[in-house]
Amino acid sequence: MDDLKCTIIIPAYNAGLFVERAIASARAQGSTEEVRIIVVDDGSTDDTAARVKAQGMAELVQQPNGGVSAARNAGLALATGEYIIFLDADDELLPDALEHHRNAMEAHPHAVMVFGSNHIITETGEIIRSNETVPYETRDFMRTAMHVTPSPSQAMMRRAAVAAAGGYDPDLKGAEDCDLSLRLLQHGAIVCHGHYVMNYRRHSGQATGRPSKVLQEHMRMLQRRLNDPAAPTDPKDRQQLVRKWQRHYGQFMPLEMTRLTVTGNIGEALKAARHFTSALPASAVGAASFLRQRLFARN
Repeated sequence: MDDLKCTIIIPAYNAGLFVERAIASARAQGSTEEVRIIVVDDGSTDDTAARVKAQGMAELVQQPNGGVSAARNAGLALATGEYIIFLDADDELLPDALEHHRNAMEAHPHAVMVFGSNHIITETGEIIRSNETVPYETRDFMRTAMHVTPSPSQAMMRRAAVAAAGGYDPDLKGAEDCDLSLRLLQHGAIVCHGHYVMNYRRHSGQATGRPSKVLQEHMRMLQRRLNDPAAPTDPKDRQQLVRKWQRHYGQFMPLEMTRLTVTGNIGEALKAARHFTSALPASAVGAASFLRQRLFARN
C-alpha cells in the first residue's frame, strides 16, 4: 500500500439505511490502492454489519457500543496513509472531496486539518441549502473556539497529528469535534479551502437534539482547553467564549423545554430549564435572537 493516500473511517451505529451510500461515496474518492475504507460498527442492533459485508467495499470492524468518539478512535488505531477522513455514516462525500483536500494540504504543508463547504440534504438526497465557507487559515485559539467547528465529514486531517493530539475524547458526549480542533492547533494550522466536499443529511432517524446537555458538555470541554498553552489568559476573553456558547445553545433551549413538556418528560424539561437559567442572561439573548429570526422569516 505504498500509494495509499488516505484512510476514510466511518463510525456506524444502527446506520443500515444510509451506510452503503456513505461507503460508495468514499470509494468514489479513489481505488483500493489509494483509499482505504474502515467501517467501525459501534454495537449496532440493526443490519448495518450485514449491509457492509454484502456491499464488499469496506473493511468492517465490530465492537460493543462505546459512542462515536470511541468508534472513531478504533478506526484511527487501524488507519494507514498520511491522511484520514472521519465520515459519518449518514453523510456523503462529493466526488472531488479528496482532491480538494489534498490540494489544500499540499499548498499548506504546515496544516493539520483542511475543510470545505457542505450541502444540507433531505433523507432522500434533495438539497435543502448550501453552506459556503470563506477560505481562511488559522492557528488562533480564540478564532477556532469562537466558531462552530466543521463536522468531521467536512474535513481531512493528517493522521500523525491526530494521533499526536490523542484522537477524540470518549469522555465527552458533545463538543468532541471542537475539542479535537483546539488540541490540533498545538501541532499546526487549520485551513478552510472553501470547495464543496460533502452532503450532510437530515433525517428522521437522527437523535433528537438536546442543546441543554450539549451546552454542559461544551462548557466542560472549554474548562479543559482553557488550560492549553495557546488559550487566552485575559478574563474578558475567557468570559466572551463562555457567553458566546451560552447564547448559541440558549437559542434552541426553549424549543427543547417545550418539546419535553409536551411529550410528558417533565423531569427532563425541568433540568433543561435549570440549565437555561444558569446560563442567563446570555441564553435569553440567544433565545430572543432566534425568535426574531423566525418571526422575520414568516413575514
